[in-house]
Amino acid sequence: MNALETIRSYLLKREQTISSLLMTKKKATEPENFHQLRLEIKKTRAALALLSSCASSIDFKKKMSPYRSLFKQAGKIRELQLHKTYLHKHSGPEDMPVYNRALEKQTSEEIKRFAALKKQKEIRSIALNSETLRLSPFNVNENTLENTLEQEQENIVKLLAKAKLKVPQVHDLRKRIKSFHFLSSLIPIKKKRLKHLDAFQELLGKWHDYEVFGEELQKADKLQSIPIEEKKKIRKLKPRVFQKREVLFKKIDKSRFSLIKN
Repeated sequence: MNALETIRSYLLKREQTISSLLMTKKKATEPENFHQLRLEIKKTRAALALLSSCASSIDFKKKMSPYRSLFKQAGKIRELQLHKTYLHKHSGPEDMPVYNRALEKQTSEEIKRFAALKKQKEIRSIALNSETLRLSPFNVNENTLENTLEQEQENIVKLLAKAKLKVPQVHDLRKRIKSFHFLSSLIPIKKKRLKHLDAFQELLGKWHDYEVFGEELQKADKLQSIPIEEKKKIRKLKPRVFQKREVLFKKIDKSRFSLIKN
């Protein structure tokens, strides 16, 4: 199977999995379900972005449109569920009852909005997207695919090699490495310049979780509905969370150079 057919097969598999995740009723609201849905859409986006950059006949925005609202809404739920997990990890599930109830209520409301999006129309749109992909002739040179992926590898290397890494660049790096990692498993490139991506991705993900957790605590501190006793606990927790985030950032900054092959 050539690279183009491999990508086509990969995309079809992703779309089948997404449809299955949307139609499942078993553990539909579990965090892992939303995580897997977003992961599959990210994989789809990475492959479509690569194809569309190599072939003008592929409309990236049109192909991604059935997923956009689902991805965004699943992201809101995922962040709330992660926030609750980290809150319980650092303070205990019984420590801030009013704030915990507020989180539960907000999560429930976002899940209802997600359920409203999971209409048959959306699922049919994804199925149609898949069928169009199956039938569409792609006028893409395999060397162009490999060259484009190699160029993205160079972009990542340049980011990693910067003298000083800033927070926006770490966010960019996290997204680029994730997409590159998905695609490099499909399209072998001649000159591999990156190594140890799995461990580094995990470190980036952990840092991002604490980045989001800190932002949510900042918002909670401003909520008028939270009693002062709980706000005091939130204010006490924030420095610990920010410190953990900074420790992870420093690990990223220190270890990034080891990813580049000599």
